[in-house]
Amino acid sequence: MLLIGLACALLVALGVPYRHVALVGLSLAHPGLGLAAGGVGLARHLHRHRTRTSGPAVEARYLRAVADELRGGAALRWAFVDAAARVPELDLRPVLRAAAAGLPMEEVAARLRDRLPRLGPLAASAVAVAGLTGAPAAAVFDALGAHADDLVSLEREIRTQTGQARLSAAVVALAPAPLALWSLLRVGAVVGDPLVAGIVGVGVLLELAGVAVIALMVRRFR
Repeated sequence: MLLIGLACALLVALGVPYRHVALVGLSLAHPGLGLAAGGVGLARHLHRHRTRTSGPAVEARYLRAVADELRGGAALRWAFVDAAARVPELDLRPVLRAAAAGLPMEEVAARLRDRLPRLGPLAASAVAVAGLTGAPAAAVFDALGAHADDLVSLEREIRTQTGQARLSAAVVALAPAPLALWSLLRVGAVVGDPLVAGIVGVGVLLELAGVAVIALMVRRFR
């Protein structure tokens, strides 16, 4: 238990999220429960990743669709409604209700800000300015779409550049796994020999520290 406490304290000191620290502690104390909890967490993460449809690429498509509607002669509020039909991945129902109800453009802009996580503030500012001044907004929405495309390219480059670090983290975490499994299968030898127990404990701490440091490096540049 002392080893588990030291490992968790080290991870907390390195800034690892508490839920990950709890999973590590559970895995060290009860490997079966830790594996089950890790599997559930991985399944939830994959489900969120599959169902997450909003992102720079999707938002870029919507903003360009708005620009196309504006160039076609549509009023700004109806451009939002017509463009939404071309990008069904986005849940824009609050924006569409506000636009169809004839609410002030400031209210439409506020709801748009909430529905576009990445470009919402910029798009809302463009809507507010266009609504107050009557200035043409097609060029502004085209520019926002181009900005979203740049974000997509940047995120792709970041994933490529951090791929090596993620691979290194996987190697650091998985390479000692056979030895750790072999040690766990020989519990009697580990418990009966304080020197072996100390070596295994130091090895586990160093492994956790290496994984945590690499994970923090990757997280910093994401």
